[in-house]
Amino acid sequence: MSIAVAYCRVSTKNQEAALIDHQEQWTEIFKKEGYEFANCGIFYKKNGDKEPKNGLYVDEGISAKEYKKHRKAFQRMIQDAINGKFKRILVEDTTRFARSVEDGMKIVKDLRMNGVDIYFRKENIHSSDVSKDMFLSIYFTIAENEIKTDSNRLKWKQDKLHRAGKWTAPAPYGYNVEKGVLSVDEKENSVIDLIFYLYTEKMLGMRAIAKDLNNRGFRTKKGSLWKSTAIRYILENRIYIGDIVNHKTESLDITRGTSKKIPKDEQIVIHSEDLRIISNETWDKKENIKNKRNEKLKNREGYSTKHELSTLLYCGQCGSTYIRVKKHIRRKGVDKEYEWTCLGHNHYGDIKCKGRTTLEEKKLLECIKKAIKYRQEFDDEYELNLYKKEKQEEIKKINIDTLKEQKENINMQMIELRTEKNKKLINVETYQEQLKQLNESLKNIRTKISKYNNIKYDLEKAELQCKQERKMLDNINLNKLDNSTLKKIFDKIIVIVNEKQGKKYITLNFKYNFLDTTDVKLRGENGKFKCVEYYWGYNYTDISVLFDGLKINNENSRIIRKLRSLTKNKS
Repeated sequence: MSIAVAYCRVSTKNQEAALIDHQEQWTEIFKKEGYEFANCGIFYKKNGDKEPKNGLYVDEGISAKEYKKHRKAFQRMIQDAINGKFKRILVEDTTRFARSVEDGMKIVKDLRMNGVDIYFRKENIHSSDVSKDMFLSIYFTIAENEIKTDSNRLKWKQDKLHRAGKWTAPAPYGYNVEKGVLSVDEKENSVIDLIFYLYTEKMLGMRAIAKDLNNRGFRTKKGSLWKSTAIRYILENRIYIGDIVNHKTESLDITRGTSKKIPKDEQIVIHSEDLRIISNETWDKKENIKNKRNEKLKNREGYSTKHELSTLLYCGQCGSTYIRVKKHIRRKGVDKEYEWTCLGHNHYGDIKCKGRTTLEEKKLLECIKKAIKYRQEFDDEYELNLYKKEKQEEIKKINIDTLKEQKENINMQMIELRTEKNKKLINVETYQEQLKQLNESLKNIRTKISKYNNIKYDLEKAELQCKQERKMLDNINLNKLDNSTLKKIFDKIIVIVNEKQGKKYITLNFKYNFLDTTDVKLRGENGKFKCVEYYWGYNYTDISVLFDGLKINNENSRIIRKLRSLTKNKS
């Protein structure tokens, strides 16, 4: 029986019903043609969520015009095909596969070189047949011309609406939109005033403004916390002085997703005094402040994300990454030093994370070097045997033969149920309810089968992975570590902060890329090996205990502030 997968797209509005129809359709087709669903597949949703789908690759509400940019399930399917997980792809027609001659034919030829056939059902064409390339090119050309025609029609319609002063996008913060007409939102209006006030009068930066709004309890239109990017958008949007600016970009090639910026004198600008929130005077003041700040930054070196520890450290409290900040040192003759702090607390304060701890970069690197050295001296054979034992225990719990039999029975029930519906032996409501129950059962079975296959694959690759790990570790120079090397060793480093008896303990919990995270679990459970964790303590004095019962008045307030300052410096 040939192993195959199917690709499809579902609409956002009728996602669940469409997905059920596709599952039914492809199950019936695979049964008829003698294909078996491959043990891989995925459903990518528009909001970024994803879930496994045995033998199906599904994108939600995504057009075929830009597969490299948006169609995540499609990209995953092509990569899985190249990796040899299956040898045949079924798709309804060429328009579902690609809307560009260049993209469509390139994918067809790339997969052909890897021995993968694509069957287009509507056109009844197999891509493995080289003589059909001309017909495929024609079909892809027709699809490309259709999408270009639709794009031109949409651009004409939007251009007409823009020149009439209509709004064709979601309403910006501070406004409501109804049938293309903007109106000022009275509640959000005051927040816009506050943002410009903080920037022009209080001279706060965009990140500081976002933090201030969050502390005041204000949220964006979507109910999320404010970020500096959202503040930037507001400060640079001319809608707040009553100017509706449209036609700022123009599409060059809809199939490639390329566009160009339109010069300011060619943009469509419609002024409406009814939409004004900010005065021209405030706007001009904001522009002057922005230009002066940009001038100061012009000759400075830009911030780099290529530090040794970039996107490796994670806060154990809120899950945010740690960012690099300059250490405040006032002593003369001391070189610049750096610390790492939680991004969640740094950007949003105590609202998101109460982890105020900063970690010295030098100490962090010392701990990480110790962890690598420990790993270099670790007994690979012992770890590999523990890993295999753990995986074998997991695989024993799964009866794969029973699962395959259950899967076959459910597929047969689904075909029978569809037949009953077509013969009108059952009504639509009963059909949908029973089909939903069968799909739930099938989903659970497929998840277990997928887990079984993944464990088998992990076991087969364990020894090779262990050898590759040892080779890499032996070649590491601890004095020349960089971000790329560290990411090959560590999946992440979790920073855990605990306070006990006047000390703050910072623990670094290392999660390795080798033999998944099971190695940490196994070492922790076995007395011979311990989890790789390091900590150091910070002394501090609890001010509330130190001054408990002492009344603060004008006479002793200065003394208390001094004592607090000394205590802080000592800690």
